[in-house]
Amino acid sequence: MCQRSVGAQNGHKPAVQIRILSRQAAAVSRIEKAAAAVIAVPPLSKFGLNVMVEVLPPKTWQTGAFRPARGREQWYQYNAGSFNYHATRLRGDDFIQLLRENAFDKKARVPPIFSKIGVRIRPGIPD
Repeated sequence: MCQRSVGAQNGHKPAVQIRILSRQAAAVSRIEKAAAAVIAVPPLSKFGLNVMVEVLPPKTWQTGAFRPARGREQWYQYNAGSFNYHATRLRGDDFIQLLRENAFDKKARVPPIFSKIGVRIRPGIPD
């Protein structure tokens, strides 16, 4: 786990929490190093954001004990690296089930991104 607290008080919950679910245990440390390098540069480091990136190996997140969401929480799925328009809105339980079903799916070049923030902005289309 890498954490960068810039301008934040110790003991406070990170303002930005990112969990990366690695499909390969051997890649975890390489991903952690890359994530630490990314959160050390602006804008994350410049504006005093408290950021935590946690890289989880397969044996951790593919078990039934891993609970990234609660039943009534809303989650949003973004596909193909697109962050501006969510493809699907999910309840917490549905999100967990989808994660389990697609744990070994390697067809997608870019894995889906799940967030608690729902964004729907289409470039070039006025609101």
